[in-house]
Amino acid sequence: MMGDYMIDYNELKDVINGLDNKVVLIAGHKNTDYDSMCSSLALTLFLNKIGKKAYMLLEEKDFNKLNWFNELDYILSEYSGDNYNFILLDSNRKSRLGIFEKYFDKSNIKINIDHHEDNKNESDYIF
Repeated sequence: MMGDYMIDYNELKDVINGLDNKVVLIAGHKNTDYDSMCSSLALTLFLNKIGKKAYMLLEEKDFNKLNWFNELDYILSEYSGDNYNFILLDSNRKSRLGIFEKYFDKSNIKINIDHHEDNKNESDYIF
């Protein structure tokens, strides 16, 4: 809980379960740190485990920070498809996505999961 706001986990579950068979792209903020990278990778792995097709976006220069994971197939530096959904993690505004903002803008459903205050309300769902 942050302030007077509590996450409605049932709503979050419904939103995640309601994602259709489209790819889900997941990214955190630019100049990534381990908080952003690891939460993105964990959510990517979880979504794949429950039958979604999810990929984490990470700048190529940062791949070496996660090279000890066996799940590098789920990590992309770019995506060429269309008709996908996007989850922004650990950031309160899309401008902090850097080079991945273009994917956020073109996505069907935009979900923001973040612990920072002052969210810019740029997503369809904010948790």
